[in-house]
Amino acid sequence: MAFFSSGRTPILQTDQRMEVTLLDQFQRAWHGCLEKATGEPTGSYNLVGWLDPLRTPPFFVMLKKEAVLGAAWTLFVDFGAWLDQQRNGEEQWYRDLHKAALDKYHHVAPEQVPQLENDPFIRNAVGPKPWPSSKVVQAAMNGDRQYLGLALLDKTHREALGLSSLAESLAIAQQIADAPAVVSSVPDPEAVKTIPPPPAEYPKFVAWAMTYVPECKGDLTAVARHWTEHKAAMAAV
Repeated sequence: MAFFSSGRTPILQTDQRMEVTLLDQFQRAWHGCLEKATGEPTGSYNLVGWLDPLRTPPFFVMLKKEAVLGAAWTLFVDFGAWLDQQRNGEEQWYRDLHKAALDKYHHVAPEQVPQLENDPFIRNAVGPKPWPSSKVVQAAMNGDRQYLGLALLDKTHREALGLSSLAESLAIAQQIADAPAVVSSVPDPEAVKTIPPPPAEYPKFVAWAMTYVPECKGDLTAVARHWTEHKAAMAAV
């Protein structure tokens, strides 16, 4: 897709966005797309080289930049906010559980309360318990490599996640073993603001693409693909 500036110079979507691979605070790699002018993400991030047994909600994954001159963007998973959400959800769930038990049985002895979550009638009335548990999120926040998807899940971790087989944890182990090393790389948003428009002559376009388009660096096939899009945009003027 092409857009046009006030001077009718074609602006391709690839001119405005860049694909990046970033690391979070546990050095897990995520792939996404950022607006060059602002550094803001254009969508959610995808995992690179690992699987996520906790199914991290996308709204807890955010960009972060240290207040240091020239610092690069990184990702940050806000486990603190996630932990608060799960704790609040669990507290409400247990209140609903007790209320449902009183509505059905009219009386619940104190010694019966801990067993309410094992009562299928009561659980059906209140719905599923918040998942993953706050204890699991807390452990991940503290660096538990199994919950973070960086190591094979053992029996205890699988049971805490409600997994009945080794399939999920074996998939995680294989994904980690096959993944290449990933280094965080993204230009400073202040620097990308100075990117010049793409040239109209092919030789100059090659040099421009290899300098300013990350996926084109050292890849003439990618350059040719971008050149084709650029020519089509110029012809449409």
